[in-house]
Amino acid sequence: MTQANSLADLYCFEKYFENTAVTFLEAATGAQVFASSSLETFVTPRLEVGFRAVEATQPVDAPISGGIEEYRKYSGNFEATIVTDSSVGGTQTRAFHLELVGKTRAALLRSQPNWNGTNLPFYGVKLIRQISFDRTSEGDLELSLITWEVLFSIRSTAFPTTTTTAAP
Repeated sequence: MTQANSLADLYCFEKYFENTAVTFLEAATGAQVFASSSLETFVTPRLEVGFRAVEATQPVDAPISGGIEEYRKYSGNFEATIVTDSSVGGTQTRAFHLELVGKTRAALLRSQPNWNGTNLPFYGVKLIRQISFDRTSEGDLELSLITWEVLFSIRSTAFPTTTTTAAP
C-alpha cells in the first residue's frame, strides 16, 4: 500500500475522498463532477461532491509506526448534489435528472469497489450508507442532494516513516 508523505497529507481526508469520487462518479454518470470549492464554470448536468470528516471514533488502535498512539477510525459525511437545467434543449428532463440520481446511488452502493485501496490508498471504507435525500427546484434548475454516512479507517501502512509533528 501507499505511504503518505507527511501526517498533514495523511489527514487531508476531504481532499482524497473528493478527488476519488470525482473520478469514479464521472465514469459512472457521464456528467461532469466538481469537488467542493471548485471554481469551474457553471455547466449542467453536473454533480457537486463534498466530504466532511465528522469525528474520530473509539477505540484507539494499537500504536502506529514510531510508537505514537492516535485515532485511526473516523466517521464522515459524503454529499453529492445533482444539478440539471430543464431549459437546455429539452434534454435535461425530470427523467434524465432522476436517472443521474440513480446512477449516483448505484456508484455509491456498499458493494461497489469504488472506494478501494487503489483509488483511496490511505483509507479503508468500512461502511457507506445513504442517510438523507432532498430534491428542490430553483427556476429551471432541479437539484437533488444525497448524503451518505461513511465510516473509515486510516490504513496502518499509510503512516509516514516520520510521524512526529512540530510543536505549535
